[in-house]
Amino acid sequence: MQTPLVGNDIVDLRKAESAPSSRFIHRVFSEKERARISATSKPVHLIWKYWAAKEAAFKVVRKISSSVIFAHSKFEVSDSKFKVSDNKLEVNGWGHVDYEGLRLLVLWRYGPNWIHSLALTDASVSKQVHWREIKKSEFLQNRWDGDCSATESPAKQPAKPQTESQMVRSFALREINPNNNDVRRPRSPCKGSQFSISREELDGRRLPPCVMQADSIVPGIDISLSHDGDYIAFALFQDNEVSVAC
Repeated sequence: MQTPLVGNDIVDLRKAESAPSSRFIHRVFSEKERARISATSKPVHLIWKYWAAKEAAFKVVRKISSSVIFAHSKFEVSDSKFKVSDNKLEVNGWGHVDYEGLRLLVLWRYGPNWIHSLALTDASVSKQVHWREIKKSEFLQNRWDGDCSATESPAKQPAKPQTESQMVRSFALREINPNNNDVRRPRSPCKGSQFSISREELDGRRLPPCVMQADSIVPGIDISLSHDGDYIAFALFQDNEVSVAC
């Protein structure tokens, strides 16, 4: 079975424009989407909700075709009026993104200052997808200033990530292997059970991130990373039937 693909995107609402221009609206959204935005009592929220869904969907489509060009208005979002019946999914809404005959399930989760969207190719595995978001300052405080520094000597502590890209990689790696937080490049020699997240290049273009073990892509895992403003977020599918050599 082909590994289900995931994409995610987080929007920091405090950083996002409170009144996007008409030119932006017409470039990014389809006629149907613009009609819904005009009709709602919360247009700014819907704009960034749809934006996050389009970004998440594009990340999925780019894994299918690395040459795809992101024409925002061609990724058409439709949200469902029905509530999610399964509380374990921890979502605030769901819908679809359609792109050239491909339909993706999209889920949304909201916070006071953020919107996090998840897109996936296979709705039946939605419960197997782990997607998390956290404020950058909270992540650094909880991981390095809290449980790490008090229990490990400086020589054994993992390198503290400095950039958003390093932070979100470290955040995601904890979901795969809680003992692996080394985000330095090149990676230090490590035990075979540890993982890294890499982005290769093809014809000058950076490919989507993938989970590596040593020099090989780990089968049965798909990952997506996002950061915006004060927040970092990831989405991870891991096939429970695929074993990873340790």
